[in-house]
Amino acid sequence: MGPGFGGGFGYSPRGVRTGPIIINNSPRYGGGGPGGPPDHQNRNTGRAAGTVILVAWLIIIAAALLLLLPYLRGGGSGGVQRSTHQREPLPASAVTETDYYTDADGSWFSNRAQLESGMRQFYRDTGVQPYLYVLPNGATTSGSRLTEMAEELYSQLFTDEGHFLLVFCDDGSGSFHCGYAVGSQAKTVMDSEAIAILSDYLDRYYSDYSISEEEIFSNTFAKTGERIMTVTKSPLPVVAVCLAVIVVALVVFVTLKKRREQQERARRQTEEILKTPLEKFGDQEIEDLASKYEQDP
Repeated sequence: MGPGFGGGFGYSPRGVRTGPIIINNSPRYGGGGPGGPPDHQNRNTGRAAGTVILVAWLIIIAAALLLLLPYLRGGGSGGVQRSTHQREPLPASAVTETDYYTDADGSWFSNRAQLESGMRQFYRDTGVQPYLYVLPNGATTSGSRLTEMAEELYSQLFTDEGHFLLVFCDDGSGSFHCGYAVGSQAKTVMDSEAIAILSDYLDRYYSDYSISEEEIFSNTFAKTGERIMTVTKSPLPVVAVCLAVIVVALVVFVTLKKRREQQERARRQTEEILKTPLEKFGDQEIEDLASKYEQDP
């Protein structure tokens, strides 16, 4: 009796990632006190209103982009592989429950309950019992060797085909390597996509120095079990809504901008007319102007 299949994966430190660049925008306002000419006040008011509208729409677009960004980068999954199909948990008869881990290094874990809580949650969600085998730090960096060890250990540790065995080795320099073996029944749940999801979560939590070693693996297994037993929602509806918000925002902004430009042109024309002495107009032009203003409300 042996595992259905095995494999391996590892982690290498990434480069330093910088945070978002934040640009603070402040509306500009013009001078001119209460005694300033009315046309200056109108211009300043129009500019201030235009700036406020521009900033408001920029905020809306930025918010839509922030909602859209996770879906563009990680399929709406926070950088974790999506689960694309429904899996059925193994029946209870498929597994003879065993211990949950071996710490061959001897110094990784001190809180058994904390480590096993997430692993037991994974077992309840999937019907597959996980088992973690931690080698002494720096024992090997060979993925193929770790896979061979996982396959050898599977038949030594279990008498069923419903376990998932993860052999983990930290190199002591901020990286790790893993090998794994999956029972022939367990592989209906722990397929290649599920392995990728577990790898992504282990990568995430291993890089989080704010949590304990127990939490690294407890969180990894708990989150993996939760994700692989549901289908990750498609990002397309959210993407469509975000794009629609951006398009509408741009259309409204352009429309308002054109309307303000038309109003400004009309204001300038009226201002020029009012500044022009009546002597420069002919009798017919004066009558036309008088008729126009009589018709205006």
